[in-house]
Amino acid sequence: MSVKAVDRWIAPSPEIGRSHRASVVGKVVFFGYMSTLLWLLLIEKPFELLPGSADWFGQTQLSSSLIHLGSFGLLGALALLPQWFVPRWVVGVGLAGFAMGTEWLQGFVPVRAPETLDCASNLVGLALGAGIAGLMLVGRRRFAGLSRYPNRNRRDILVG
Repeated sequence: MSVKAVDRWIAPSPEIGRSHRASVVGKVVFFGYMSTLLWLLLIEKPFELLPGSADWFGQTQLSSSLIHLGSFGLLGALALLPQWFVPRWVVGVGLAGFAMGTEWLQGFVPVRAPETLDCASNLVGLALGAGIAGLMLVGRRRFAGLSRYPNRNRRDILVG
């Protein structure tokens, strides 16, 4: 291995630095959205935050389930963006616990009650959002000719 290859291994390229910054930004966006979603799920009347929102969504079980599906779908998609220090399945199990836990916690909010259909919508939304985002990421990598493992694309590091 040449000195140049060792230098690149010790001091990563600016591309890796950009990837790290993107991962940090992804985590900030993910946790910011997750916190906002938790707050909206645990206040008494989240529909009253927007003027005329009762007219937009109505107060039917179907509209509530669709909102849960979309909200958790976005959360599932955002969970795939950053690099995590644990395997992705651990993140998925944690998000499933978050989805079920928020429905359980709604039982302690005076006006709200846990709903089985909302819990199912949360879980299906997580799976759909993560699945669609995962397919998009795999497609983008294949289109760009990138491997799942970035160092396999950089032969100059291994060859020298």
